[in-house]
Amino acid sequence: MKKWKAYATCITLFAVMAVVLFHEALFSGMALQGIDGNYSVRLMLKRNMADGAGGIWNPYYWLGMGNTLAVNTKLLFLKVFPEQWNLTVCFISVIVSAMTGMLLFLRRQKLDLVPAVFGAVLYGFAPHFITLAYPAHVDSFCLLGYIPWLFLLISYVTDRDVGVLRGAAAALAAGLVWGMILNEDVQRGIYVSVVAAVYTVYLLFASKGEKEGRLKLSVPLLGRLALVGVLLLLVFANNFSRQMGGARVQGRQAGVSENPEQKAKEQWAFATSWSFHPAELVDTVAPGYHGMVTGDPDRPYWGDRPVAHSNDSIGWFALMFALAGAVLGCRTKGYVRFFTVAAVVATLLAFGQYYPGRPLFGLWYQLPMMDKMRAPVKFMSVTAFAVPVVASYGIQRLIEAVRDAKRKILMRWVIGFGVVFGLALMGWLSSALDSGDIAQAAQEKLGHPELAAKAASGAVRGLGMMSLYAGLGLGLLVAARFLKANARLMSGIVGAGFIVLAVLDLGLIDRFYVKRSLFSPKEFYARTELIEYLQQHAGEHRVSMSFKVMHNGNMAPLSIAAARGIYVTHQFPYFGIEMMESTPKSRMPADYDHYFKQTLSGMPRAQNADELVRQLIENQMDFWRMSNVKYVVTDGFLYGLSQQPLPVFEAMKKHPGLTLRFTGKGYGDRPTAVFEVADPLPRFALYSGETPELLKGDYAVPDTISKTPKAIDLQVAAGDSALLVWSGRYTDAWIAELDGQAVEMVPVEGILSGIKVPPGSHRVSLRFAPKTGLRNVSIGVLWLAAAVAVGLWFLTMFKGKRAD
Repeated sequence: MKKWKAYATCITLFAVMAVVLFHEALFSGMALQGIDGNYSVRLMLKRNMADGAGGIWNPYYWLGMGNTLAVNTKLLFLKVFPEQWNLTVCFISVIVSAMTGMLLFLRRQKLDLVPAVFGAVLYGFAPHFITLAYPAHVDSFCLLGYIPWLFLLISYVTDRDVGVLRGAAAALAAGLVWGMILNEDVQRGIYVSVVAAVYTVYLLFASKGEKEGRLKLSVPLLGRLALVGVLLLLVFANNFSRQMGGARVQGRQAGVSENPEQKAKEQWAFATSWSFHPAELVDTVAPGYHGMVTGDPDRPYWGDRPVAHSNDSIGWFALMFALAGAVLGCRTKGYVRFFTVAAVVATLLAFGQYYPGRPLFGLWYQLPMMDKMRAPVKFMSVTAFAVPVVASYGIQRLIEAVRDAKRKILMRWVIGFGVVFGLALMGWLSSALDSGDIAQAAQEKLGHPELAAKAASGAVRGLGMMSLYAGLGLGLLVAARFLKANARLMSGIVGAGFIVLAVLDLGLIDRFYVKRSLFSPKEFYARTELIEYLQQHAGEHRVSMSFKVMHNGNMAPLSIAAARGIYVTHQFPYFGIEMMESTPKSRMPADYDHYFKQTLSGMPRAQNADELVRQLIENQMDFWRMSNVKYVVTDGFLYGLSQQPLPVFEAMKKHPGLTLRFTGKGYGDRPTAVFEVADPLPRFALYSGETPELLKGDYAVPDTISKTPKAIDLQVAAGDSALLVWSGRYTDAWIAELDGQAVEMVPVEGILSGIKVPPGSHRVSLRFAPKTGLRNVSIGVLWLAAAVAVGLWFLTMFKGKRAD
């Protein structure tokens, strides 16, 4: 009973630490969001769940219907909690799950409670995961909560001494957890899966049997492994096509398939983009050495990464104790040896195109599909898990030395930290004295004196933090070595002290990024004149905030509002205003490419700004009309064509196809204006004939009898054979009926939906009925399996043979 009280205390402590990290989001009227994921993502997914499928309009697929729902963590929180809280509660729960799973996994390795808590903190607050709160990579963040549970459950599945009930429960849970890891982030999931698979084989050989190290399989053991595999495939199958399809799209982003002559070079460049430069390891030794984030949006970072919205430091104390753990445990502890190798190999692979990782990554690159995935830095997810495991053994050995009053061993620890402290202090003093030279080096790289000064300050501060951490650690060790105090009490003080220092080390980094990711709900929920106007007038039409042009065969959006990102990703979708904004052409499937190429004119070649604006406006008119756009929002400038914004306000006002409507201030300091496009194509249009060319010609607008999120009823009257065109993206998830009889829905222009209508008056019914039978059955099986696994697990806590 005392054991479970200790665990309950630890879990409560984990929850408190996670809440403190996100306290503004919970208690100060703030909410979490980021540059990639945001409120519109939450709203989109929540509506998807309410509709039973992805049948809504959203700004990322402006002509599209979503696919079947994936099985992942955030969907549960999106369904249960309100928009203001759901992502925050999700993040807190994931962190608590991560630390609890790591605690139990380390206890499974026979580590004492304090070292296990130390490792749990190092993993649960790892900047590699936590700082993803800034870009709001929600799926990747959720991955954090599953990894230690997978390795814990694998240790039970492969243990022949575990009873039948507990083994079956572990196998059920392992399959579910493993599948969820792949569903949350397929790329990181693959990397973790490789390590987990190797770990499974390692445990099978290392498990106790008639002979140590001899592989001994039994029918029950094979059954458990088979159950893990079946559940894994069942969970991941719900999301497989979307995840792997995303990987293929990533490959297309680089233009690889479009340039056969440069294919090998472009594939390698794409697959190694966002490689982890070895110099970035300095940020672990001296936190902030590279300046982290300067605050300047144009030159945000002084370092070797192409982006800087997250931090891949593994933590100063994590590194120090991992080095000690590797030295002290690789010869005697198999799990220390395994995770040391895993951390080293994963870090080398994370280097990607840079030496010394390039030879190894070149081998990995040869594996199927791996040339389609970018960002080798994601291998640091494996490192961020493996290092705390090894570090926990390092601090275990230190605490044992303090508890047993082993003075010679303690002296070695003191000397080690003393050497690090001395080097750090000299580095800090040297950098402080030479900050001018550092600033000059940064000036050559950044070309900006103010940013160079910030970079120099960051380097000095980083070395200062290194010396501070080393000094504080040295102080703890000196006290343990020379104070005449109760050894067991001192061992507890040393352990708790390093836990506190580790929290401070990681928390300072994490807090910096989390604070940048907070967004006020008051701003988000605020109704502006612009929003009120569009809600009253938009109706069945779309709103656009950019021009679309074809340039060198690619579709490019040109912003016409300074606050475009705010409107598109935060404001409009929440208020149910449909935006015609699209992701870059490289992310579009073939049918999108076809539609854009058929409907967009090429980039105009104008001699002056006024002529350019005039031609751009003319080029947009047919495109906007055919795309069901009636309202265009702008602040009066066109961006992206020159260093200075082009003043299109007056030019657009003079254009006969637009009617200017003011709304006052919409968002930010610039006045916002709404332009009304003349005669946009309605969402439903009835054309004579059965194959209208690019939606041109006369059309009639059918009467809408009723409309719900999953059903639409129309009354149409055709004088001759006709085609009813719907501006919704073509998908077989919609079932069409004509006068109660099922009819075929056909694609129009590759992407829109069409229904052939015979002469006369008819009733057309559209029903959203995605083919999700397999998904529904599998999800039901998964929930049942999860319930059974949890029930079996608790049952075996009180009955059956225990291995631990």
